[in-house]
Amino acid sequence: MTSAINVFKELSTAERILIRSLIEDGQTIVHVSSAGSEWVEAALAQRQNIRALLYASPEAERDARGRLGLNQAEELHSEVSSTSGLNLDEDTAAEGIPHIHFLNIGGMSVARHVLRGARNLLATGRIDFVQLPVDTHDFLTGRALIEMLAERCYGLFEIEVAERGEIRLTPYLIFNPNRGRSVVSVLAIKERLIRQTSLLLLHSMLQEPALQLPSSSSASGL
Repeated sequence: MTSAINVFKELSTAERILIRSLIEDGQTIVHVSSAGSEWVEAALAQRQNIRALLYASPEAERDARGRLGLNQAEELHSEVSSTSGLNLDEDTAAEGIPHIHFLNIGGMSVARHVLRGARNLLATGRIDFVQLPVDTHDFLTGRALIEMLAERCYGLFEIEVAERGEIRLTPYLIFNPNRGRSVVSVLAIKERLIRQTSLLLLHSMLQEPALQLPSSSSASGL
């Protein structure tokens, strides 16, 4: 069976950089997925003392526990209740979780419902980052998602990967004539964290060996 660390290596460059840059030891993350559990497994493989809530199928949970080490598996809290991640306000209150550092939503079809169920967490600034896919061809749903987050003081950024593998965040535009794909990955960042996030991503890109960026000696002159 593939190990969790290999799952991390198989993630896209953008996903690896986001996990390494924006998730720290001891934080709480939530993954809502109708498919697999690769994202939360990768985060647990990279960080220690993480509290992770996984909303996925029992099969995905079983596979995740099989790939994770014993200590990491203990940090994975299965949330396969009837809420399916659709009422994070109640679930976090029941679990005694005051703050979610990173919320990863695996599908646009459930994103609106997940955000509605986390309205209090979002309104009080108790979720730092929200990552979700947006289908730009589904204009009404995409617009509703963006407005829901913008109204709660989040900056919305499209995650792009350049030719050399560099990740960059560009302000999300509902209408972008230069966009070459319909489904894009969007990162919502609390406004007070936007500048800090940009610096963290820049630092991580300079340290990522797979990106073949300038050496650390030349980067130090920036």
